[in-house]
Amino acid sequence: MTTDAKINFVFAGGGTGGHLFPALAVAEQLMKKLPNAHIVFVGRKDKLEARIVPQAGYEFKPIIVEGFYRNNAFKNIVVIVKLIIGLFQALALCMKLKPAAVVATGGYISGPAAIAGRIMGAKIVLIEPNSYPGVTTRLLEKQADEIYLAFEDSKKYLRNKDKLFITGNPVRSSLKISDRAAACRHFNLNPELPVLLVMGGSLGAKAFNGFIAEHVEDFKKNKIQVIWQTGKIWYDEFKKFASPLVYVTEFIDEMEMAFSAADLLMSRAGATIVAEIASLGMASILIPSPNVAENHQYYNAKALESSQASILIQEKEMKAKLYDAIVTTIGSKEQLLTLSANVKKLSNEKSSEIIAERVIKLTI
Repeated sequence: MTTDAKINFVFAGGGTGGHLFPALAVAEQLMKKLPNAHIVFVGRKDKLEARIVPQAGYEFKPIIVEGFYRNNAFKNIVVIVKLIIGLFQALALCMKLKPAAVVATGGYISGPAAIAGRIMGAKIVLIEPNSYPGVTTRLLEKQADEIYLAFEDSKKYLRNKDKLFITGNPVRSSLKISDRAAACRHFNLNPELPVLLVMGGSLGAKAFNGFIAEHVEDFKKNKIQVIWQTGKIWYDEFKKFASPLVYVTEFIDEMEMAFSAADLLMSRAGATIVAEIASLGMASILIPSPNVAENHQYYNAKALESSQASILIQEKEMKAKLYDAIVTTIGSKEQLLTLSANVKKLSNEKSSEIIAERVIKLTI
């Protein structure tokens, strides 16, 4: 294969930011290194990727696919039907494009694309952003040519060791810390006061919103400012708490500004946010979601806690521990600096570049 002709790649990653943003980071590097590449993303038309992928400048093709339910056999019959439809849709796309490779970042969206790509003879590349590999990665392991892992600890859960490469978790190159004072002013906050950034994932988190609402007056009394991402479905309920010290929004588009303004992050422990705080050296308190498959957020947060790179508090411990942890941590410059320095050590800033180079090596 020469590099003069257009080379097609299919990327499968979405449903959540944890699966989408690593795929976008690799796609960005792939285009830089291989300008004649043509990248098409597949995903669901009702999920985050349908909006974010076109904004990033890539072609997006929706397919019908849904994740399995843990305790509902009847619904899973429908899921299987959708999976078959999605497989035929992905197969039609791969027959048209004849992709050199399918790059999949886990989650149920990856399955049809990877299987269709294998049928059409494409190279199959899996990117596993979580410490505990998801079921899709484990099911597709035999079909993959190479598997890129964010954590060394992930190796023990996979069998084909010769396919495994520790690359770190890809992070967008545009994600940089900028001037803190300017970032605070962007959110109408005072640069002289500490800022807590609250993120419950792209959809928000009911437990986070309830906690902040309960303690918002306490934060004000302690002169702790809050940038509060509620999630779309919760915004109308909690927007009333906005004040000169509390910035309330349903979704933060300018994440670079939010990270730059914040002294401390309170967040879920999805793979993308863990990679981003490592890349930026952010002090954080991580509260894993108890409602994700195979408890992978807990393993992500535990990997950081073990390196004294973050504070891990489980959701059931929030009421007893979280408020004091926030006030103590954000009030200690020494602790903030220690968390920042330790998490920075876990970052591989060239992760997306390394993966893009390996994909090119596989296909050119």
